Amino acid sequence: MTLRSEPVPAVWRRVPPPPESVAEPLPAYVDAMTTLVQPIVRADDLSVVAYEALSRFPHTDDVERLFQHAHTAGHGDLLEIEALRRALALPDRPDDVDLFVNVSERAIRSQRFWAALADDLTGIMVELHESRAGLDEESVDRILERFRERGARICHDDVGVHAQDLDRIASLHPDVMKIDRRWVDHCDERPGSAGVITSMAEFAKARGVTVCAEGA
Repeated sequence: MTLRSEPVPAVWRRVPPPPESVAEPLPAYVDAMTTLVQPIVRADDLSVVAYEALSRFPHTDDVERLFQHAHTAGHGDLLEIEALRRALALPDRPDDVDLFVNVSERAIRSQRFWAALADDLTGIMVELHESRAGLDEESVDRILERFRERGARICHDDVGVHAQDLDRIASLHPDVMKIDRRWVDHCDERPGSAGVITSMAEFAKARGVTVCAEGA
């Protein structure tokens, strides 16, 4: 099981300009977008085994709502690919440390997203966000296979939020699943929580899925 600690500022180098088709429709606030990296550590020895890239904006702390609004406005896929592009440009990541990046089902349905996506995603863990976009499991699985063809691995995020999450683990076969922090935080103080976590971890282990626990 792995635990996540607090985000730290990413080391930046000059980011190449994105394709014109991606940059032009985006709002001006994108220019001020920054990327933080949050370490993911092994519980046994607290060694860093991966990082998660997180986008941040100076004008709002509600990043989830900002991305939702962008999708409603018709450029959410472009915002997600820009966030992903900047995350992939972060320097000095060790070859043996994965980088977790967030994507939504709404974005991966977009041909503009795929047209701008890097061909080589080796060392990237694509983290499928909990928000749903009306896709059936077979369609999601086919789309995730396109990431795998480019060298990425798959993480299913926020497991334990929806009743069908374990069914999704069985059908989508991710490499990693993250147990949502609402189960993990202070689990030793809440009756039943530890048992639920153990059950989810055993379910994942039986299917060859690595478990990551959010929170502490």
